[in-house]
Amino acid sequence: MIREAVLRSLGVVRVHPWVMLALGFALVLAVASTFTGLGLVLVPWFVCELIALALGASGVPLRPRGLAWVQAALMVLASGVLFGSVVILAALVFGPDLATVDRGAVLPWDQSLLRMAGIVAISLVSLAYVLPFVHVPAILVERGGPFGTAVLESMLLVRRVGVLASFRLVLVAASFALLPAIVAAMVAARWIDRASTPLGVLASAPLLLFSLPVGLGVLAQGYLLARHLLPARHLVHRAKLAWTTLVFLALGVLAPVAGLVLLLVACALPAPLLHGAPPADAVELASFGEGEHLVPSSTLRLRVAPERVSVRPAIDDEDIVLSTPASRRGARPLTRVVVHAAGDLYVIELWSRARREGHALVTGSGLRVDDTVHRALDERMGVWRALVFGPTFLVIALLVIAALGPLAETRAQAPADEREVARVERRVHHIGLVLLPLAALVVALGALAVAGL
Repeated sequence: MIREAVLRSLGVVRVHPWVMLALGFALVLAVASTFTGLGLVLVPWFVCELIALALGASGVPLRPRGLAWVQAALMVLASGVLFGSVVILAALVFGPDLATVDRGAVLPWDQSLLRMAGIVAISLVSLAYVLPFVHVPAILVERGGPFGTAVLESMLLVRRVGVLASFRLVLVAASFALLPAIVAAMVAARWIDRASTPLGVLASAPLLLFSLPVGLGVLAQGYLLARHLLPARHLVHRAKLAWTTLVFLALGVLAPVAGLVLLLVACALPAPLLHGAPPADAVELASFGEGEHLVPSSTLRLRVAPERVSVRPAIDDEDIVLSTPASRRGARPLTRVVVHAAGDLYVIELWSRARREGHALVTGSGLRVDDTVHRALDERMGVWRALVFGPTFLVIALLVIAALGPLAETRAQAPADEREVARVERRVHHIGLVLLPLAALVVALGALAVAGL
């Protein structure tokens, strides 16, 4: 099925090259405008247009653009935010530290393969998580109907085609869509330098004009090849699920997203202070108590307060804020700052009474060179928490698939065995009870990373 879906998607490109190019160009521009907020509206809609083009080219009648399309766009947005957050998080963690010396070096092969393996592993987990919802946009664009029914029908297709076969289809579609950007980023990091990685992704934009539509077309053609497995009419509605089960399933779906958002917030927060002794060549310049002070032989100004220390460079109004969890809570107020000179860097050392809390490395222009995404997430998350977070995320995805699959199957059978329906719904309720503590664990790990505890 995958080979036929790819060939049919390429066939749509051959038949409608200029339309696909125009939609691909619009989609790439919409992705580029995501940071302005406009792309959050445009990207899902253009994805629905590409799905509609793939379906319409096969002679399938489509629903008029209306509520069903809005629901499909929201599903695309939710899936895109989840997958995009995972890819961005993985790229930030395993990618180059552009603020440090790491930026100017060529990435060795062993590190290249290790970092790519990390990005691939995290991305595969996110694909497993969105797997039950992969056909929802195509179903809503073609058949319409309630959103919940589209989710169950999508899961029904995944179950009847096979979970592994459906996962391979999603993987191939994602590979087609993102392969130019991935290859360009690796080439730039390996043969130029790591700071050129974003430029490599930018250079792949012309190829993305076709690769993105082809990848989305693979998903649409996969749906077309499997849609005969759906009932002629929408799934039969049975008695509603207990509200507790619906809450548990909703938490199981939304909690990992919340956990990922919290991890992204943790990446954006300042990295914790460095521990251990200052560099061996560090020479003490001055020691300051509370108040505002000028660092000798520099343009750096320090504002020392019990909760935090602010470093303000003369050329920038934005302060570098240094603190500890204990100082922010008021448990160990900061009492003084010791400044050292180490080559062309300044070591800002924080003390609370007789206890040394840590230090930061700051350039004369006010750049904190030890504040990298690697350190921020590594210090805030820790190895053991990361090892718990990833498998828990995967287990939640598998439990959601295990819950929705039989639920969709029982509603597709007419007439249905009421005892079987009741048994499946009790099983879903039990799975929901398992999802609740796992969902709480994922959110708690993200919250701890943000708090820096």
